[in-house]
Amino acid sequence: MTREPAADALAAWRPTRRRLAACSLAALLPGCSKPAPLRLGYVAELSEAAADAARTSRNGALLAIEDWRNSPALQGRPLELLVRDLGTTAEDAQRAVDGLAGEGASALVGAITSAGTLRLLAAATRHGLIVVSPTASSMELYGRDDLLFRINSTTRDNGEAYARRCVQTHGWRRVALAVTLQNRVFSSSWAREFETALQREGGTVVRSVDFDVATGSIDDAVRALREGPAVQALVIVGNALDVAKLTQWLRRVDAQLPVMAAEWAASEQLIELGGRAVEGVEVSQQYDRHDASPRYVAFRDTYQQRFKEPPGYASVAGYDAVQVLMAAITGAKGALPLKDALRKLGPFQGLQQEIVFDANGDTQRRSFFMAVRDGTFARAQ
Repeated sequence: MTREPAADALAAWRPTRRRLAACSLAALLPGCSKPAPLRLGYVAELSEAAADAARTSRNGALLAIEDWRNSPALQGRPLELLVRDLGTTAEDAQRAVDGLAGEGASALVGAITSAGTLRLLAAATRHGLIVVSPTASSMELYGRDDLLFRINSTTRDNGEAYARRCVQTHGWRRVALAVTLQNRVFSSSWAREFETALQREGGTVVRSVDFDVATGSIDDAVRALREGPAVQALVIVGNALDVAKLTQWLRRVDAQLPVMAAEWAASEQLIELGGRAVEGVEVSQQYDRHDASPRYVAFRDTYQQRFKEPPGYASVAGYDAVQVLMAAITGAKGALPLKDALRKLGPFQGLQQEIVFDANGDTQRRSFFMAVRDGTFARAQ
């Protein structure tokens, strides 16, 4: 476990046990003598299949905190970002959150996958800690009055966008679907919402195949996808590794079939791992990577210089997750619990989009379809 300190200040939404018992939150904002650091926890899947997105989301979160360094509302109070691996079990998640609560974390950012977010939320609820997930989108997380706030749109929103693009943009009405067995909270939800929306558009999922890169069953999945009546396109629901591997196998037997991938795969790792095989693959990203606004350009350049790679969708979502927490905490000035502040004080300005939460902590986010062209993501036609 590592701790990554930041030079910013952030007001806690409730007094931190022991260290802050002598000061009310309202008193802390204008400044108490020798203020203790204010702490946020970042908890995500840093050691499993979603590690690439978890790492880049953490990087974006760090830059958001640093952007608040000289905020007058914070008066120089230090902030520490406490970074923890979510692990793979409910027990792992509980240990991580128990430790963060013991160190005085005031709120949590994470996790990346929908399945991981469910584990994190269960652990955080025991301590009354707000969780802001940068990317979780399953309908299982939607419409619940709990401690979770989501930066991402739902699988329903995203599945509908993909269905419209298949039929209205490309004219694909006969589609095959490949669904990873990993992160089933997300993948099953996405596949279900996409198929329902595709039917409304006048299309159909001709066949659907489950696969698992971890078990090496990709060749069987490709064989099953090619059996039976012809299809016009393949839609893959999986992470970047899943899509890269499955597409590589597919290209050995079919060089022409168009491929789309669910937004989970939209990280730089898709291109790094997929190489020439993923040329032409379309994917949706919840940010505009070609945005020329001064704010985004400054973020992009700082990110590139700091981390030696361009930012991805998870980087922007991680930045926005911390941004809304900071804005809510400082905007409330101790007069509102953090949950109420997040629901009532919006819209919050994210890096590219305004973020407004409903009463259940849900929001909608504009997406942009991209295609892999010459080893990079370009706007899809």
